[in-house]
Amino acid sequence: MRTSIKHYSVNGYYDKAENLALKTLEVINTFPLLSAKMVDMIGLSMERANNFLRQDDIRGLEIAKHIFAVLDNFEKIYPNQLLTRMREDFFATVTQLNHTGQPLDV
Repeated sequence: MRTSIKHYSVNGYYDKAENLALKTLEVINTFPLLSAKMVDMIGLSMERANNFLRQDDIRGLEIAKHIFAVLDNFEKIYPNQLLTRMREDFFATVTQLNHTGQPLDV
């Protein structure tokens, strides 16, 4: 799903990317496997942030800040290479896509 959402967003289909992300998050929320669900929800939320940032929409930064807070808190209670790598990659992407005129401040 992330690939489809990213494809829509990169190619300018921002509304389709947002709708697919939201619908996918709704479906994931119905499954009981919390750990897998959390990684998927964080990943999809990252794509939502990226989608908004590609439009220079400040909502992308707002979502990104929440994601960084979640990842930072997870790392405090469960240091994990996957989370560290996710955070580093997301930071690089957000920095690259942020043309909103607002600083990231994380």
